[in-house]
Amino acid sequence: MMTSAGTHLEVRLGVRSWVLAPGESARIGRGAEAEISVPEPSVSRIHAFVHYDDGWWIQDEGSAAGLWVGGRQEPRSRIDAATSAHLGNPGLGAPEVTLTLRAPERAAKAPAPGATENFTSGAVRLGRGAGSDVAISDVLASRNHAVLRPAGKQILVEDLGSLNGTFLNGRRVYGESTAQPGDRLTIGNTDYRIMVADAGLSVEKVPDGEGLRLDSVGFEIRDGRKPKALLRDVDFASAHGRLLAVIGPSGAGKSTLMGVMTGANRPTSGSVRFDDQDINKNYEALRTRIGFVPQEDILHRTLTVRQALEFAARLRLPADTTAEERRAQIDSVLAQLGLVEHAGTKVSRLSGGQRKRASVALELLTEPSLLILDEPTSGLDPAMDKQVMDTLRQLANAGRVVVVVTHNVANLGVCDQVILLAKGGLPAYAGRPDTILSHFKAADWADVFRQASEQADALYGNFRTLNPAGPPPPPDASAPSAVPVATAAPPTSRLRQLRAIMARQLFLLWADKGYFVFLTLLPIVLGGLALVVPGTKGFGTPTLKEIGEPSQLLVVLVFGSAFMGMALSARDLVSERAIFRRENAVGLRPGPYLLAKSIVCTVVCLIQAGVMTGIVMLGKPAPGNYLVTDIPGLEIFFAIALTACVCSFLGLAMSAWVQTSEQVMPLLVVTAMAMLVLAGGLIPVTGRAGLEQVSWLSPTRWGFAIGAQSIDLKTLVPTTEDDWLWTHSLKRAGLATGALLAIGAVSWILAWARLARLPRNNG
Repeated sequence: MMTSAGTHLEVRLGVRSWVLAPGESARIGRGAEAEISVPEPSVSRIHAFVHYDDGWWIQDEGSAAGLWVGGRQEPRSRIDAATSAHLGNPGLGAPEVTLTLRAPERAAKAPAPGATENFTSGAVRLGRGAGSDVAISDVLASRNHAVLRPAGKQILVEDLGSLNGTFLNGRRVYGESTAQPGDRLTIGNTDYRIMVADAGLSVEKVPDGEGLRLDSVGFEIRDGRKPKALLRDVDFASAHGRLLAVIGPSGAGKSTLMGVMTGANRPTSGSVRFDDQDINKNYEALRTRIGFVPQEDILHRTLTVRQALEFAARLRLPADTTAEERRAQIDSVLAQLGLVEHAGTKVSRLSGGQRKRASVALELLTEPSLLILDEPTSGLDPAMDKQVMDTLRQLANAGRVVVVVTHNVANLGVCDQVILLAKGGLPAYAGRPDTILSHFKAADWADVFRQASEQADALYGNFRTLNPAGPPPPPDASAPSAVPVATAAPPTSRLRQLRAIMARQLFLLWADKGYFVFLTLLPIVLGGLALVVPGTKGFGTPTLKEIGEPSQLLVVLVFGSAFMGMALSARDLVSERAIFRRENAVGLRPGPYLLAKSIVCTVVCLIQAGVMTGIVMLGKPAPGNYLVTDIPGLEIFFAIALTACVCSFLGLAMSAWVQTSEQVMPLLVVTAMAMLVLAGGLIPVTGRAGLEQVSWLSPTRWGFAIGAQSIDLKTLVPTTEDDWLWTHSLKRAGLATGALLAIGAVSWILAWARLARLPRNNG
């Protein structure tokens, strides 16, 4: 055992090591200010501290997961021999740090923790991979993310096709861009200051800034011809590691303020900054640092917690993240929130508090440093309310800025700061929660809220007397240089999003057993109903007594296919609107999202149409006439399959434009009945002014026409209506097919347009 004053300490984390001499110290954590970086979400920003005090010591710095030495949780431990310390519970896979005493002459040379990295080579590669010149311990960084090259007194920055992008001064780089010395380079949630040094380039990690800061924020909307102020002159600051609560009566502008903080609403006046960067000007660069948990759960209830996190990780983490790395990240998040034992539980079976923690877990996958929650304890009992607030306290202790907008004041004692908004969006109080009652000379919270509703202007005047407006903020540290503005995502990002949403959609169909059984039985039932049509000739030439059989069969099949398509998709988009809005805020684009759902709907419709056609062909004679091929039932299958697919797109459009899931069913019933009437096989529409023109908008009109043309219905049943669309002609079939495709395309575009217009989150 070496305890002399000259004993050095080697700190080893995996393959990396640092050597400290007596008198030196190092902070261990995942924050930018930590000299020894541990890129794990379960590790606090400053988790532990190693220092020399008549010997070497390691101590916990108020971390969320704790410091474990020798298998026990310890607040402080002396290092007298080779010591293994875990940054969290070792039983949950917490990172291990090995601490070894070394004699001075045996101490290995190692870089000083936190030093600026200088490079003499021509190109400097940055990324998560082991071969990078600057290794970035950020889950959002790709293995090979970007490269820097000196260009005289300037610096060339090239993005290497990363998923989450490379940003210069808040603007995304596509291809190659020119940077000036001192510019801010952002990769994932990490900022660097890049410089031109005498020997080449220097890359300096920028420490966390002052946290969240609002300066004289106002927000107005148009109310008729006059502007209406929802927020007025709101300013406050919250540093990293603090838990802030925003409270106030109804109509005080809490939701508006939340939207401003998340970047969803641009303030009419003033500024909102996070870590010295304007959120609105630099939203694309900062969006991954802002975690937002809306009041409505953003989880698919038919998935397990782990499955929901897995699909979210596929969308949010870089494409080169391996399955093992995703699993490790998910395990770490589950451990942070105490959800390990519930990982295999369906979301629908979780308690309210557990569901809220699971929603938070989705956000922690990308390690945001600002977490905003809307009414996280709404509807929870007092015990669960306290549980959720205690969890938020731990998340703030890990170095995040946590903001909770709430009506529930029972557990505000765990907060560092409370902001009270009076009616009209006026700030009335900013301070500790334990002094708010005495500040308002109120006996209880009800009196505080009454004053905030009835005496808003007076409270604001008093607030401004006690809290005069401070100096304006310094110039934005991310003021842009000549960098092109980002306009589009790389194709690889869209393709990856498409695959991830398709996989999730298929899994959702399978996970919801009741719905899966419904989709399986629906074509069987509809096919069976078609067999009930009286007659023995099927699609062949009917006898005089069975004259209506071919037409009736077509009506049942075409209407059944239309109903199948709409039933498949009509509730899809509206039921997960909150989920899409949050995913859209962190990068999911409407195009890949809608296309993935459309592809899955098309596949399901083709299978269902095949089952329904097969049942009818087994029970009824096949058509004797055809347009292109004499394969029994193939042209009938084409007609009903195309009708089903187009109606599924129409269902997506309906689902995109309705406001709630409850509105879908009445609309679905009315649309289905209209399609039955407008098909033309049950009620004549040809030659009836107005009705015929309206029928052109119905997919069943054209689907029935394709079927009638194929079997030559006008020849089979001479007494039938003389409809010009039913003529046995390949040209007429092409017209009907084109009309169906046009209706499908218009429906898809309408759905996309609605998704593209949705706010980027629920703020």
